[in-house]
Amino acid sequence: MDQELLIKYIAGEATQAEKESVAEAIENSENIRQEFIRLRRAYDAVVWMPTDSIGVVARHHTKHIWLYAAAIALLAICITGLYKINYPSAQMQIVYVPEGDRTHITLADGTTVWVGGDSRLTFPNRFTDGKREVSIEGEAYFEVTKDQQHPFIVNTPHQAAIRVLGTKFNIKARPNGDKVVAILTEGSICFESHHGKTLQETMLKPGNKLTYDVASGKTQITATNGESELAWKDARIVFDSVSLQEALALLSDRYNVEFVLAPGLSTDDAFSGTFVNQNLEQILHFIQITSNVGWRLLPPAKNKKRIEIYPL
Repeated sequence: MDQELLIKYIAGEATQAEKESVAEAIENSENIRQEFIRLRRAYDAVVWMPTDSIGVVARHHTKHIWLYAAAIALLAICITGLYKINYPSAQMQIVYVPEGDRTHITLADGTTVWVGGDSRLTFPNRFTDGKREVSIEGEAYFEVTKDQQHPFIVNTPHQAAIRVLGTKFNIKARPNGDKVVAILTEGSICFESHHGKTLQETMLKPGNKLTYDVASGKTQITATNGESELAWKDARIVFDSVSLQEALALLSDRYNVEFVLAPGLSTDDAFSGTFVNQNLEQILHFIQITSNVGWRLLPPAKNKKRIEIYPL
Protein backbone atom coordinates (compact mmCIF):
# COMPACT_ATOMS: atom_id res chain seq x y z
CA MET A 1 0.00 0.00 0.00
CA ASP A 2 1.15 3.53 -0.80
CA GLN A 3 2.82 5.02 2.30
CA GLU A 4 1.31 8.41 1.51
CA LEU A 5 -2.18 6.96 1.93
CA LEU A 6 -1.26 5.61 5.37
CA ILE A 7 0.08 9.03 6.28
CA LYS A 8 -3.13 10.74 5.11
CA TYR A 9 -5.14 8.32 7.24
CA ILE A 10 -2.98 8.96 10.32
CA ALA A 11 -3.15 12.72 9.83
CA GLY A 12 -6.95 12.61 9.53
CA GLU A 13 -6.95 13.82 5.92
CA ALA A 14 -8.16 10.66 4.15
CA THR A 15 -11.56 10.46 2.49
CA GLN A 16 -14.12 7.95 3.77
CA ALA A 17 -13.30 5.59 0.89
CA GLU A 18 -9.58 5.88 1.67
CA LYS A 19 -10.22 5.22 5.37
CA GLU A 20 -12.11 2.04 4.53
CA SER A 21 -9.34 0.97 2.15
CA VAL A 22 -6.66 1.48 4.80
CA ALA A 23 -8.68 -0.29 7.52
CA GLU A 24 -9.19 -3.30 5.24
CA ALA A 25 -5.51 -3.39 4.28
CA ILE A 26 -4.41 -3.27 7.92
CA GLU A 27 -6.74 -6.12 8.78
CA ASN A 28 -5.61 -8.31 5.86
CA SER A 29 -1.84 -7.70 5.80
CA GLU A 30 0.56 -8.07 8.72
CA ASN A 31 3.24 -6.12 6.84
CA ILE A 32 0.91 -3.16 6.30
CA ARG A 33 -0.22 -3.38 9.92
CA GLN A 34 3.38 -3.15 11.13
CA GLU A 35 4.12 -0.25 8.78
CA PHE A 36 1.00 1.55 10.03
CA ILE A 37 2.07 1.06 13.66
CA ARG A 38 5.57 2.38 12.85
CA LEU A 39 4.20 5.54 11.19
CA ARG A 40 1.52 5.99 13.86
CA ARG A 41 4.10 5.95 16.67
CA ALA A 42 6.40 8.29 14.79
CA TYR A 43 3.51 10.71 14.20
CA ASP A 44 2.44 10.64 17.85
CA ALA A 45 6.02 11.11 19.04
CA VAL A 46 6.51 14.25 16.94
CA VAL A 47 3.07 15.89 16.91
CA TRP A 48 2.50 15.64 20.64
CA MET A 49 6.05 16.23 21.78
CA PRO A 50 6.35 19.52 23.73
CA THR A 51 7.89 22.14 21.45
CA ASP A 52 10.70 22.94 23.89
CA SER A 53 11.83 19.30 23.96
CA ILE A 54 11.98 18.72 20.22
CA GLY A 55 15.41 20.31 19.90
CA VAL A 56 16.79 18.14 22.70
CA VAL A 57 15.62 14.96 21.01
CA ALA A 58 16.73 16.16 17.61
CA ARG A 59 20.27 16.75 18.82
CA HIS A 60 20.69 13.11 19.75
CA HIS A 61 18.46 11.41 17.21
CA THR A 62 18.50 13.80 14.25
CA LYS A 63 18.46 11.14 11.56
CA HIS A 64 15.78 9.05 13.28
CA ILE A 65 13.45 12.02 13.83
CA TRP A 66 13.97 13.42 10.35
CA LEU A 67 13.30 10.17 8.51
CA TYR A 68 9.98 9.69 10.28
CA ALA A 69 8.86 13.29 10.54
CA ALA A 70 9.73 14.19 6.96
CA ALA A 71 7.84 11.15 5.76
CA ILE A 72 4.68 12.44 7.35
CA ALA A 73 5.29 16.07 6.37
CA LEU A 74 5.35 17.42 9.90
CA LEU A 75 8.74 19.10 10.00
CA ALA A 76 8.66 22.40 8.16
CA ILE A 77 12.05 24.02 8.62
CA CYS A 78 15.47 23.33 10.06
CA ILE A 79 17.09 26.15 12.04
CA THR A 80 20.54 25.77 13.60
CA GLY A 81 20.16 22.02 13.57
CA LEU A 82 16.90 22.01 15.56
CA TYR A 83 13.58 21.02 14.06
CA LYS A 84 10.48 23.12 14.54
CA ILE A 85 6.89 21.93 14.19
CA ASN A 86 4.63 23.94 11.89
CA TYR A 87 1.28 23.69 13.64
CA PRO A 88 -1.69 24.37 11.34
CA SER A 89 -5.04 25.73 12.45
CA ALA A 90 -7.16 23.36 14.50
CA GLN A 91 -7.84 20.13 12.62
CA MET A 92 -9.47 16.86 13.57
CA GLN A 93 -7.04 14.00 14.02
CA ILE A 94 -7.79 10.28 14.11
CA VAL A 95 -5.82 7.65 15.97
CA TYR A 96 -6.66 4.12 14.89
CA VAL A 97 -5.08 1.27 16.86
CA PRO A 98 -5.17 -2.19 15.22
CA GLU A 99 -6.51 -5.15 17.14
CA GLY A 100 -4.07 -6.61 19.64
CA ASP A 101 -2.12 -3.36 20.02
CA ARG A 102 -2.38 -0.15 22.06
CA THR A 103 -0.94 3.35 21.99
CA HIS A 104 -0.51 6.29 24.31
CA ILE A 105 -0.84 9.97 23.39
CA THR A 106 -1.13 13.36 25.08
CA LEU A 107 -3.76 15.82 23.90
CA ALA A 108 -3.25 19.55 23.48
CA ASP A 109 -4.54 20.35 27.00
CA GLY A 110 -2.25 17.82 28.64
CA THR A 111 -4.89 15.10 28.93
CA THR A 112 -3.33 11.64 28.62
CA VAL A 113 -5.11 8.90 26.68
CA TRP A 114 -4.32 5.21 26.33
CA VAL A 115 -6.14 3.84 23.26
CA GLY A 116 -6.84 0.10 23.13
CA GLY A 117 -6.85 -2.29 20.19
CA ASP A 118 -9.42 -1.99 17.40
CA SER A 119 -10.25 1.51 18.61
CA ARG A 120 -10.49 4.97 17.03
CA LEU A 121 -9.96 8.20 18.91
CA THR A 122 -10.99 11.41 17.11
CA PHE A 123 -9.75 14.70 18.54
CA PRO A 124 -8.63 18.21 17.50
CA ASN A 125 -4.96 19.07 17.41
CA ARG A 126 -5.91 22.08 19.57
CA PHE A 127 -9.00 22.80 21.62
CA THR A 128 -10.86 25.96 20.57
CA ASP A 129 -14.18 27.74 21.17
CA GLY A 130 -13.96 27.12 24.91
CA LYS A 131 -14.62 23.38 24.69
CA ARG A 132 -12.69 20.14 24.98
CA GLU A 133 -14.44 17.40 23.04
CA VAL A 134 -13.26 14.06 21.61
CA SER A 135 -14.86 10.85 20.34
CA ILE A 136 -13.95 7.21 20.97
CA GLU A 137 -15.01 4.06 19.17
CA GLY A 138 -13.61 1.13 21.11
CA GLU A 139 -11.74 1.36 24.41
CA ALA A 140 -9.65 4.10 25.97
CA TYR A 141 -8.42 5.20 29.38
CA PHE A 142 -8.36 8.94 30.07
CA GLU A 143 -6.45 11.01 32.62
CA VAL A 144 -8.12 14.36 32.06
CA THR A 145 -6.36 17.61 32.89
CA LYS A 146 -8.50 19.58 35.33
CA ASP A 147 -10.10 22.75 33.97
CA GLN A 148 -13.17 24.01 35.81
CA GLN A 149 -14.06 26.43 33.01
CA HIS A 150 -13.89 23.90 30.18
CA PRO A 151 -15.57 20.51 30.70
CA PHE A 152 -14.04 17.57 28.86
CA ILE A 153 -16.58 15.59 26.80
CA VAL A 154 -16.04 12.09 25.41
CA ASN A 155 -18.60 11.10 22.79
CA THR A 156 -19.21 7.40 22.12
CA PRO A 157 -21.39 5.34 19.79
CA HIS A 158 -25.00 4.65 20.75
CA GLN A 159 -25.77 8.32 21.60
CA ALA A 160 -23.83 8.16 24.85
CA ALA A 161 -21.25 10.56 26.23
CA ILE A 162 -19.20 11.29 29.34
CA ARG A 163 -18.76 14.80 30.73
CA VAL A 164 -15.89 15.53 33.15
CA LEU A 165 -13.79 18.38 34.55
CA GLY A 166 -10.68 16.50 35.63
CA THR A 167 -10.58 12.80 36.38
CA LYS A 168 -9.34 9.33 35.48
CA PHE A 169 -11.66 6.81 33.85
CA ASN A 170 -11.94 4.00 31.31
CA ILE A 171 -14.58 3.83 28.59
CA LYS A 172 -15.40 0.92 26.30
CA ALA A 173 -18.00 1.49 23.57
CA ARG A 174 -17.79 -0.33 20.26
CA PRO A 175 -20.09 0.62 17.36
CA ASN A 176 -21.30 -2.98 16.99
CA GLY A 177 -21.41 -3.68 20.73
CA ASP A 178 -24.52 -4.07 22.83
CA LYS A 179 -23.10 -2.34 25.92
CA VAL A 180 -21.15 0.74 26.94
CA VAL A 181 -18.96 0.28 30.01
CA ALA A 182 -17.39 3.10 32.04
CA ILE A 183 -15.10 2.68 35.06
CA LEU A 184 -14.14 5.63 37.27
CA THR A 185 -10.87 5.50 39.21
CA GLU A 186 -10.55 9.13 40.34
CA GLY A 187 -12.69 12.28 40.44
CA SER A 188 -16.26 12.21 39.12
CA ILE A 189 -17.98 11.84 35.77
CA CYS A 190 -21.47 12.25 34.43
CA PHE A 191 -22.59 9.55 32.00
CA GLU A 192 -25.16 10.86 29.51
CA SER A 193 -27.27 8.56 27.36
CA HIS A 194 -30.09 9.14 24.92
CA HIS A 195 -32.66 6.38 24.60
CA GLY A 196 -35.40 7.48 22.27
CA LYS A 197 -36.23 11.04 23.27
CA THR A 198 -35.14 10.56 26.87
CA LEU A 199 -31.86 12.00 28.19
CA GLN A 200 -30.54 10.09 31.18
CA GLU A 201 -27.69 11.38 33.35
CA THR A 202 -25.86 9.17 35.83
CA MET A 203 -23.13 10.38 38.21
CA LEU A 204 -20.28 8.02 39.04
CA LYS A 205 -17.97 7.95 42.04
CA PRO A 206 -14.49 6.38 42.20
CA GLY A 207 -14.77 2.60 42.23
CA ASN A 208 -18.01 2.62 40.22
CA LYS A 209 -18.43 0.53 37.09
CA LEU A 210 -21.34 1.60 34.90
CA THR A 211 -22.80 -0.77 32.30
CA TYR A 212 -25.24 0.75 29.83
CA ASP A 213 -27.46 -1.64 27.86
CA VAL A 214 -27.91 -0.17 24.39
CA ALA A 215 -31.13 -2.04 23.58
CA SER A 216 -33.03 -1.27 26.76
CA GLY A 217 -31.41 2.03 27.70
CA LYS A 218 -30.91 0.80 31.27
CA THR A 219 -27.79 1.44 33.34
CA GLN A 220 -26.33 -0.67 36.11
CA ILE A 221 -23.67 0.41 38.59
CA THR A 222 -21.44 -2.10 40.38
CA ALA A 223 -18.29 -1.81 42.47
CA THR A 224 -14.84 -2.63 41.09
CA ASN A 225 -11.21 -1.93 41.89
CA GLY A 226 -10.55 -1.74 38.15
CA GLU A 227 -7.48 -3.98 38.32
CA SER A 228 -8.72 -6.50 35.76
CA GLU A 229 -10.54 -4.09 33.45
CA LEU A 230 -7.70 -1.53 33.28
CA ALA A 231 -4.78 -3.95 33.01
CA TRP A 232 -4.80 -3.69 29.20
CA LYS A 233 -3.13 -0.25 29.18
CA ASP A 234 -0.10 -1.69 31.00
CA ALA A 235 0.16 -4.74 28.70
CA ARG A 236 -1.18 -6.98 31.45
CA ILE A 237 -4.01 -9.47 31.65
CA VAL A 238 -5.58 -10.02 35.06
CA PHE A 239 -8.03 -12.80 35.89
CA ASP A 240 -9.69 -12.17 39.24
CA SER A 241 -11.86 -15.21 39.98
CA VAL A 242 -13.45 -15.04 36.52
CA SER A 243 -15.30 -17.86 34.79
CA LEU A 244 -13.85 -19.64 31.76
CA GLN A 245 -16.34 -17.82 29.54
CA GLU A 246 -15.30 -14.43 30.95
CA ALA A 247 -11.62 -15.31 30.57
CA LEU A 248 -12.08 -16.31 26.93
CA ALA A 249 -14.08 -13.16 26.20
CA LEU A 250 -11.22 -11.05 27.55
CA LEU A 251 -8.64 -13.01 25.53
CA SER A 252 -10.77 -12.76 22.40
CA ASP A 253 -10.87 -8.99 22.73
CA ARG A 254 -7.17 -8.64 23.51
CA TYR A 255 -5.73 -11.03 20.90
CA ASN A 256 -8.31 -10.72 18.12
CA VAL A 257 -9.18 -14.41 18.18
CA GLU A 258 -12.47 -16.29 17.99
CA PHE A 259 -13.03 -19.08 20.50
CA VAL A 260 -15.29 -21.98 19.56
CA LEU A 261 -16.67 -23.85 22.57
CA ALA A 262 -17.14 -27.58 22.03
CA PRO A 263 -20.38 -29.27 23.17
CA GLY A 264 -20.35 -30.43 26.77
CA LEU A 265 -17.77 -27.89 27.87
CA SER A 266 -18.24 -26.60 31.42
CA THR A 267 -17.55 -22.88 31.81
CA ASP A 268 -18.03 -22.73 35.58
CA ASP A 269 -14.35 -23.01 36.56
CA ALA A 270 -12.92 -19.83 38.10
CA PHE A 271 -9.49 -18.48 37.18
CA SER A 272 -7.15 -16.06 38.92
CA GLY A 273 -3.77 -14.90 37.72
CA THR A 274 -1.77 -12.02 36.26
CA PHE A 275 0.08 -12.21 32.94
CA VAL A 276 2.58 -9.61 31.77
CA ASN A 277 3.71 -9.57 28.12
CA GLN A 278 2.83 -13.23 27.66
CA ASN A 279 1.48 -14.59 24.42
CA LEU A 280 -1.90 -16.24 23.94
CA GLU A 281 -0.47 -19.76 23.82
CA GLN A 282 1.20 -19.33 27.23
CA ILE A 283 -2.05 -18.14 28.79
CA LEU A 284 -4.04 -20.96 27.23
CA HIS A 285 -1.48 -23.41 28.61
CA PHE A 286 -2.12 -21.98 32.08
CA ILE A 287 -5.86 -22.46 31.61
CA GLN A 288 -5.33 -26.02 30.41
CA ILE A 289 -3.23 -27.11 33.39
CA THR A 290 -5.57 -25.48 35.92
CA SER A 291 -8.79 -26.88 34.48
CA ASN A 292 -10.10 -29.86 32.60
CA VAL A 293 -10.03 -28.33 29.11
CA GLY A 294 -7.82 -28.46 26.04
CA TRP A 295 -7.43 -26.26 22.97
CA ARG A 296 -6.51 -26.59 19.32
CA LEU A 297 -6.23 -24.30 16.33
CA LEU A 298 -9.00 -24.27 13.73
CA PRO A 299 -8.84 -22.93 10.16
CA PRO A 300 -9.07 -19.12 10.28
CA ALA A 301 -12.23 -17.34 9.17
CA LYS A 302 -12.27 -13.81 7.72
CA ASN A 303 -8.55 -13.45 8.50
CA LYS A 304 -9.22 -14.12 12.17
CA LYS A 305 -7.56 -16.85 14.20
CA ARG A 306 -9.98 -19.47 15.55
CA ILE A 307 -9.36 -21.75 18.53
CA GLU A 308 -11.55 -24.57 19.78
CA ILE A 309 -11.84 -25.12 23.53
CA TYR A 310 -12.91 -28.67 24.38
CA PRO A 311 -13.34 -30.81 27.52
CA LEU A 312 -10.63 -33.35 28.39
